[in-house]
Amino acid sequence: GNNWQKVRQQSQLWNEEFLDFGELKEAPFTGAKSCALIQGKAPAGGPAQTQMINRAGKQVRRNDDVTTAQANSEIVAKPGGFPAQQSAYFTGNKPDFRMGATLVPHSLIKIATITGKNGANVSFITANSSHRGWPQFNATQGEVPERYISNVAFSGDLLNFVTRDELTKVIIPLDSEGNLDENRNAVDYWHWAESCYQANRGLGASTPKTLWGNLDSLGKLRRQLEDRVGKQGLTKVIYNTAGQHLRASRTTLDALSESGLYHAAFNTEDEAQYLTAILNADGLQLAYQGSRKSDRHFHHHIWRAVPIPRYDAKNVHHRQLASLCAEAEKAAAAVRDGLPAGAGQIRLCDAIRQELRAAGLAAAIDAAARAILPRHSAPAA
Repeated sequence: GNNWQKVRQQSQLWNEEFLDFGELKEAPFTGAKSCALIQGKAPAGGPAQTQMINRAGKQVRRNDDVTTAQANSEIVAKPGGFPAQQSAYFTGNKPDFRMGATLVPHSLIKIATITGKNGANVSFITANSSHRGWPQFNATQGEVPERYISNVAFSGDLLNFVTRDELTKVIIPLDSEGNLDENRNAVDYWHWAESCYQANRGLGASTPKTLWGNLDSLGKLRRQLEDRVGKQGLTKVIYNTAGQHLRASRTTLDALSESGLYHAAFNTEDEAQYLTAILNADGLQLAYQGSRKSDRHFHHHIWRAVPIPRYDAKNVHHRQLASLCAEAEKAAAAVRDGLPAGAGQIRLCDAIRQELRAAGLAAAIDAAARAILPRHSAPAA
């Protein structure tokens, strides 16, 4: 209300013509965030200029009024596009990175607090879910065998070059060898959770009929479990499915990944570090952002648009990135550990990026990345 009124009153500060979707209540806008399309006219005799809003390193919050948002952002010329070229990180026609598992509903399987331990069992309180039908199970208390508690990297756990010190804990019914527990329904909590899921799940034809089937939709969880058993010693690289900035980190195969992340395992630490550095590179962020098909989702698009070559130990720039990654990981961990445990992801990532820039590591990574991908890198500052 007030925000849109101020936009209308101050429209001369932005442009004379705009379309206001804020009042629309019909599909497909039902429940969507309000938005405006600001539409300008090309100068007489000249080409139209494409512009974008840049937040200039400051934070623009969802409920900010237009004056505050304007003070914390600027309208700049949108850079030209980058040539779309496929990366070498493909096997056949599929990128090597895969999306993590869809681990929902949170109120049944995501742990908010570990409350105690009783022999081989762990007691807990589950996290909250906002999805329809599931809040009734928020903050459920339960107990399962300790082997059922898995460390899972969620998108909110991923920072630049590192993850949070403690990953999210999720209930996944595994046997002593790390495979799906065929006797899981003998565990009281799992039996109850399975019953709740089946009584409240959606009725669509594609909706999995069991809780385990839901967690392992499209085999995304089972493949990770198989990797944990069959690929010991490999290093995993994860990056975020969506967000303003692409961010990446190395992690172990023991840490599973949920659908807010993509993951792949590599034979050598050097290759994993090389990829982690190149995915975090400041100078490549515009190319990564330009590959997206929506305003936020990277998905597999970066591998179809940015020609990242496979790691070559003979290439000096590849080796430089691997070495710089090791330094950046140490610096990022120090920043993370120096901030309060409850610090938000945006605050942590901003602090890490600032430290890497101040230490000269970001510039060194950009220089090596620019030597590898000159047509997809932003010009040196």
